[in-house]
Amino acid sequence: MRSVVTMCVMTAMSAAVATTSAAETPLNLLFFGNSFTQGYAPGTAPGGGDLYYNVPDAIKSYATADGHVAPRIVQETLGGSNLSYHVTQAQTKPQETVANTGGSPWSYVVLQDESLRPADKTSDANAIAQFRADSKTLSDLVRANNSPSAATIMYQTWARGPVSTVYPNTYSTPGAMQTDLTKNYALAGTSLNTAYGYDEARVAPVGDAFGTLNFDSALLYNADARHSTVFGYRLSAAVLYRTIYNEKISDIPYSAVQSWIGLTAGQYAQIQSVADSVAIPEPAAAGAAAVGASALLGRRRASVNR
Repeated sequence: MRSVVTMCVMTAMSAAVATTSAAETPLNLLFFGNSFTQGYAPGTAPGGGDLYYNVPDAIKSYATADGHVAPRIVQETLGGSNLSYHVTQAQTKPQETVANTGGSPWSYVVLQDESLRPADKTSDANAIAQFRADSKTLSDLVRANNSPSAATIMYQTWARGPVSTVYPNTYSTPGAMQTDLTKNYALAGTSLNTAYGYDEARVAPVGDAFGTLNFDSALLYNADARHSTVFGYRLSAAVLYRTIYNEKISDIPYSAVQSWIGLTAGQYAQIQSVADSVAIPEPAAAGAAAVGASALLGRRRASVNR
């Protein structure tokens, strides 16, 4: 039996957490992407149907399990689309970029492009340049529509799985393809930080997290070697959560996610380890070298205050 003192301490701690959550302003998150954001897993349902392991919903679930007020989320997603499509949609219907937030500005806009377009050998220089331009245009549109301080998260996607037909003729290995994706997502983030200022954009290193697991076909990839498994999408959401909230996934116990995550305790522990260990790149921008190293070291946005 717990002592009265222990129960009083636990009650006080619970009250403190509740007070903190009540005082926290929820984040407003806007996602532009395609099936990788939708969490599309074709043919994985019983009987061969398709499933969707929605990545933004998983981020929301991680946040609430970690004691945060649930973020407000809107998705502008379409399977197979790229950021050029979303630019056209946002320019045609700009009101969509401020919908469903109760009039509150967006805290972050999360951008995820078609999975081959930012890779050097599966695209061309014009397409890669367009990826960077589209990232800037969408960020500009969001900022112009009631959210002048909205920061950008670049959702870095993963290389094709090892059995994909892009190997060995286009790329030798998934690691080689990921090198290009990592480079070009970083360059897109650098362009945004050059335009807006240091730490206005960050890259969520989801593809790098897949690389930590050696692009394991069975663990991470659907049969098409393109879309992910429930494990891969839960890992994607964990890396994005850590990037947005600057919180460790290891702080969230399995008991807090067991009802929705669809994984064993051991699998979740693996996600916790990878998500917390993968390096989130420090923002880079033209002129950043002029800023003292001590000022740059460890600087992070206070996400929950945005």
